[in-house]
Amino acid sequence: MRNRIEHFNFWNFNTDNIFNACVYFAVRHCIKTTWINDRDQFLIPKKKWEKDINFQNDSLTFTLFHGQNRISSENTKNHWILFTENEVNSREKFDLILW
Repeated sequence: MRNRIEHFNFWNFNTDNIFNACVYFAVRHCIKTTWINDRDQFLIPKKKWEKDINFQNDSLTFTLFHGQNRISSENTKNHWILFTENEVNSREKFDLILW
């Protein structure tokens, strides 16, 4: 039987690294791989993204709503939804949307 190697990438999010993590996630999932960037060998980006607030916000939005973000769950508390159904007087239960 072959040895299975599994790679796990965990981020401990905080206010200092949230945008770095979201940009990393968005770039890995948006950019089609080619022979140049296959196997996560993406070229190092220029520093302009660090001041581009629109790009950072787009990356955050993409990360929050992407199906492979591993941050949402139907069975446990979803920390990305800031309010409960009762706090916003929701008529229906919040549902997980899978893309």
